[in-house]
Amino acid sequence: EQCEGKVDVLVASCGTAGTLSGTSRFLKEKNPKLEVILVDPYGSGLYSQVKEGQLASTGGSITEGIGIMRLTENFKRAVIDDAVRVTDQEMIEMLYHLAREDALVVGTSAALNARAAYEVSKARRGQKLRIVTFLCDHGSRYASKIFNPDFLTSKSLQVRPLP
Repeated sequence: EQCEGKVDVLVASCGTAGTLSGTSRFLKEKNPKLEVILVDPYGSGLYSQVKEGQLASTGGSITEGIGIMRLTENFKRAVIDDAVRVTDQEMIEMLYHLAREDALVVGTSAALNARAAYEVSKARRGQKLRIVTFLCDHGSRYASKIFNPDFLTSKSLQVRPLP
């Protein structure tokens, strides 16, 4: 409704994939040309599942509740066209950008989504696409971690502006 039925790209991460599955199927019914891009953190196998047809993971992530190493029934029903990975550093840059510039105190899942949507928009600049994502969690849930300089340092993460 907010986009008046005009959505070109849906960019979304998933845990059990309920939201991604239902939203992707509904929006694809309305617009078969819609592109659905899965956002996955390192340490999850869903990126590899979309790209290569098998669960495989590398690295790890501080993102909680997003990315898993199993295929849920919801995920199997999702209609996904592509996948991207977002590093913890990229996620933290977006998380702090949203807090400073937009007064949006989001959590790691929402920052992961927003960073991927940002990167998709940069890659497709000038195409006049409506790119949609979800701001699905609040930063207060993670205050002792993502807003704790000692925690960030322990994970080799830095607060720095978006490139």
